[in-house]
Amino acid sequence: MIREFRLLLLLGLLSGALGCTATRTREFTRETYTPAREVAPVVRVFAAEPSGLREALGDELSRRGAAFEEAGPGELLAIVPWAHAAEKAASLALGEVRIVVTQTERAYRSWSPLDLGCTSCVVRNGSLIGQETQLLQDETQHLDPARYRIEAKVRARFEDMGGRTRVAVWLRLDVEPSVPPGVLAHSTGYLENELLATLQAAQFR
Repeated sequence: MIREFRLLLLLGLLSGALGCTATRTREFTRETYTPAREVAPVVRVFAAEPSGLREALGDELSRRGAAFEEAGPGELLAIVPWAHAAEKAASLALGEVRIVVTQTERAYRSWSPLDLGCTSCVVRNGSLIGQETQLLQDETQHLDPARYRIEAKVRARFEDMGGRTRVAVWLRLDVEPSVPPGVLAHSTGYLENELLATLQAAQFR
């Protein structure tokens, strides 16, 4: 009995001596997209009739090369080309992408003599004995409108207020390519204000 116990003890010690460790290092990248805040339609009230304002805005959109679409009574709807790259950049906000990269090192140990010298065997068959994670990158990138084809559709609504006219202008924006998935473009209000400023100037010609 004593001899068997000593034999088992010896085998245990040998097994411990033969135990081997291995590490596996991996990088993990996580990207989180946050769209820009959506801007409400830009509204102004003019001391003019709706028909005159509608005609003036239609002339301005035609001058810009807009393609008009069917709209409801008291409305204008048109696909409007960007006048230049600076106007496009000022008119749009696409949001931002946060990129976080971490590196994790995990240590494994196997007590099987069969795993000796085989790193993948230790990782596959062994027990996790420790791990350490490091942050390699954490940055936020604002999406650049110049990298996307973005079509702007302008909708304007003219509401008679008895000698005055309430004009509301807003944009609908279509983005291609949609990378990252689900990217949304929102207006900053720049183009809407420019169009309404044109209407304001038209009243004093």
